[in-house]
Amino acid sequence: LIGAGQGAWFKSDALRARFPVLSPYVERVCLKLGCDVLRGRDLGAISVLNRDVRAHPRYQDALLVNATISNGARFAQPFPRIQLALSDRNGKVIAARAFAPGEYLYTSIDQQLGMTPGAPVQVVLEIAGVGPEAVSFEIGFM
Repeated sequence: LIGAGQGAWFKSDALRARFPVLSPYVERVCLKLGCDVLRGRDLGAISVLNRDVRAHPRYQDALLVNATISNGARFAQPFPRIQLALSDRNGKVIAARAFAPGEYLYTSIDQQLGMTPGAPVQVVLEIAGVGPEAVSFEIGFM
């Protein structure tokens, strides 16, 4: 019985995806026990649909990156940390910053619900201290 309970706990995402009616019960049990509902994570399923990089309109030597990301997994998953790396002409990283979900999501988005499969999410990233040597950038997920 304990083994079945542990298996159900660690596979709760798969069970909740297959049987959505279980979600409220899992969340209630977790609330009473003071735990976090575990979620599956597949960073490889998160992709950048489009991106736009511009000089920041308010700050000198800063960039404003607007991007749209999407969850290609068949299940909702937590919002990732986003890594933005800027490189020079030789491909050497000259600046990088990791953004927590609270730093890039609009306040109207409920982080606790996670990334819904297939639903595009707008993100805004700001990075300062960027000189003219930055000629390319890369977005990654952690």
